Amino acid sequence: MNIEESLQDITHLFIDTAPVIYYVEQNPRYLEIARAVFNYIREGTLIAVTSPITLSECLVRPYSLGQT
Repeated sequence: MNIEESLQDITHLFIDTAPVIYYVEQNPRYLEIARAVFNYIREGTLIAVTSPITLSECLVRPYSLGQT
């Protein structure tokens, strides 16, 4: 089953930390799937939610490297 088939009847999706990091860092192992999900979000086909915890987890590494 591909990503399009997996998301066929899905309208809302919770996005955890890992997919966000995979997308931002363009992780080659997961980029195709992450890109498809974020494209659906951008197109308005999919409504995504996340949490403040995800935001804080995504900022830990850049903050520790002084990239703020």
